[in-house]
Amino acid sequence: MKKFLIIITFIFFNTQVFADKSSPYSAAGITLGESALKHVKSSKLFKEKKSFKLNNIKLASYIIPRKGAGPFGPHQVEVFFRDNDPNYKIISMIHRMPMKFEACKILAEGVLKSYKERFPNQILKKTNSHSLKKNPKYSDSMYLIQTDKDKMSPFISLNCINYNPEMEKKGFKDEFKRVFDSIAYQKIQGIY
Repeated sequence: MKKFLIIITFIFFNTQVFADKSSPYSAAGITLGESALKHVKSSKLFKEKKSFKLNNIKLASYIIPRKGAGPFGPHQVEVFFRDNDPNYKIISMIHRMPMKFEACKILAEGVLKSYKERFPNQILKKTNSHSLKKNPKYSDSMYLIQTDKDKMSPFISLNCINYNPEMEKKGFKDEFKRVFDSIAYQKIQGIY
């Protein structure tokens, strides 16, 4: 059963997550740096965006549900842009896919292999940032990728999140999460 689950997950993963091979900063057909208007009408974005401040910079986010679902449920991409940008240029995004924790770890290794091939000059850090003992709500396995160690570059992180049974009863599901941060977003965060 476990092998079957992994095979199904890989098929879904390869067709949905890497469907847009033109950019390594893409997930589910959405690319870092493009306009969110490509995926959502401006009136809907304007009404439903969630505004917030980060280091005194006005930003906004919007969750774009993706059509179809993987073996564990639907996935979504949360995009971030400057709140006053009329073009809604995506400066950061989070791709979430419900997925069993063990399958996620296997898939994350496959994604890392793909990124290593695309970015031979990358910085890669693997951390197990939380365990259920340290954080009773969830544990995760995290991989951080700076795509070029010699200059400023977009940043990618991969997470496999495993919620405890109590959190699952509240509706939280284990998930695979990829975060893409542009150089502009990293500057707002104070990284550069």
